[in-house]
Amino acid sequence: MFASCVPPLLVRLATSLGALVLLIALGLGSELRVRVRLADGLITEEILEADNERDSISLEFKQGDGTLITFVADFKQLKRGSGGCAVVGLCLHMGHAVSRSDAGGGMTTRLGDTVKIGQPISSRHRDTKGKNVKIFRALILGELERGQNQYQALCFLSRLNHNEIIPSESMARLRQKNPQAIRLAEERRGQEQLTMGTAVNLSRAGLLSSHVYNVCSEAHEAVYTSQEDAKHWLDKGMEGSLFEVLPQAADTPGLQPCRVTKDLWQPCLCVYSLRLEWYPCLLKYCRSRDTTGKGAPYRCGIKSCSKGYQFTYYVPQKQLCLWDEET
Repeated sequence: MFASCVPPLLVRLATSLGALVLLIALGLGSELRVRVRLADGLITEEILEADNERDSISLEFKQGDGTLITFVADFKQLKRGSGGCAVVGLCLHMGHAVSRSDAGGGMTTRLGDTVKIGQPISSRHRDTKGKNVKIFRALILGELERGQNQYQALCFLSRLNHNEIIPSESMARLRQKNPQAIRLAEERRGQEQLTMGTAVNLSRAGLLSSHVYNVCSEAHEAVYTSQEDAKHWLDKGMEGSLFEVLPQAADTPGLQPCRVTKDLWQPCLCVYSLRLEWYPCLLKYCRSRDTTGKGAPYRCGIKSCSKGYQFTYYVPQKQLCLWDEET
């Protein structure tokens, strides 16, 4: 997507055979292909890309059932102006070049118009900054024999919190010595359960992130976020036309989970789950000592994580949620 054609600077290779290394790269973006084992035992290839200019990271892989999962972490700082949202400058700091292996993780580093459901949410117009966004997209193969389209697209948006994933500048410098190695995450995190009770107006979603429209264009009206995140972004100055509250079980008699709904044309609450099996979640820091014996911290590697997500959201008919059935 945005792979760099500029070779990285020479660095000392890690002593571990399957090591990933962080290098200083001159290009604006880079691509890393990592082999990982899915929960069903199948091996898949993750494609991780970093774009320093847009300050974002993307991760994409195919599940065993053919579903294509895409994750985007958008770190870009946005600011509301008279003409809408504009990008302000990045503030990324580079450290001194240091190279050292980390036995625990086998890593080294070298620094150098609106969905017509429910009622619109009112907005508050204030200055906006720091609206970091993460985007999940699933392209699910349809069941043609049951009247579905060839594929179905879902998109879920949520806030990107501090320290969920390493910065794009660090991701851009990740390289691996042995591309055939199968990576296992150092930390397997639990499943985060998210109630996505708000529809996102795709035509206005660029106010949240410049990536949303391109990533989620095939999802059309199936773009969701939580009421908590929608309120957060409204408080930060987003327009009310961007969000629309969907029917909730507490306010809609008869609205049941899709897994117990028999009529394919009845509305219900759908559940979709996915897991990011391997991604660099944290930077590791070590301490070195200078000639006077004083210690100084420096980045010395990364920590890899695996994390699951479960999204619950409203669908106008069960036909749009055939995977969520009683077994």
